[in-house]
Amino acid sequence: MKKGFFVVLATVTMILGTVFYGSDTVNAASGDTTVYITKTGSCYHNSGCSSLSRSCIETTLQAALNKGLSPCSKCHPASSIDSDDDDDDYDDHDYDDDYDDHDYNDDYDDYDDDEDDYISVSSVTLNKKSANVIKGKSITLKATVKPSNATEKTVTWKSNNPKIASVDNKGKVKGLKKGTAKITVKTSNGKSAVCKITVLEPVKSIKFTKKAYSLKAGNTITLKPVISPKAASNKNVTWKTGDKKIATVDKNGKVKGKKKGRVTITVTTKDGKKTAKCTVNVK
Repeated sequence: MKKGFFVVLATVTMILGTVFYGSDTVNAASGDTTVYITKTGSCYHNSGCSSLSRSCIETTLQAALNKGLSPCSKCHPASSIDSDDDDDDYDDHDYDDDYDDHDYNDDYDDYDDDEDDYISVSSVTLNKKSANVIKGKSITLKATVKPSNATEKTVTWKSNNPKIASVDNKGKVKGLKKGTAKITVKTSNGKSAVCKITVLEPVKSIKFTKKAYSLKAGNTITLKPVISPKAASNKNVTWKTGDKKIATVDKNGKVKGKKKGRVTITVTTKDGKKTAKCTVNVK
């Protein structure tokens, strides 16, 4: 008799459109009504429903209806929901399946109507496919993630030969030793791009084995300067004579005496602009 009384009372309450729980009032006909959803349930509940545990989702009635949820038969007895259906109601054995209160934001963000859709990265590119770096110097590679409004644009950097060239988390590449290395940038969803880095050994100095050379007018000699270190990547040089009327010099360091006199020959490295000079006496 007591149970029937409460069923009738709840039915009348639904018809009137208002349900009271203590000092809280829930208007079941209003889209702003607050209802509650359990993790495993497929229906919505009022705050005093016995099917609710301490872990539940608080949302609006309209949001619950938009998601296709129906009223719980225990707190809405007039509904057609079958209270004996495990899928409709939250049973006691479901308690362990619920999340703790602090997990609300982690697991039920999909109930937030204002949450933006996740946009995946489609590609990542680098501003250089290959680049030269002088040993001891650095360059910074720039990664471009597309689309520009991707949700997660974080990238990671890696060198396949960190003894040759290192790279930091901002794409700054430092040449450490003569050789080649591949620098790879990768997005969180696995998109990647590669730049081939060639580390060059710089020229430190250039010199002649003698300070002065002699030759007769009409004769030639070839000057061979010594570049240090021997492993220097770029050994190209340019030549210059102080007086073409006394002696000329070609791109290979071949000096030809023109007339009697003394002239200075200068050689300059293209890498680093290092110079060396010698004197040529034409007899």
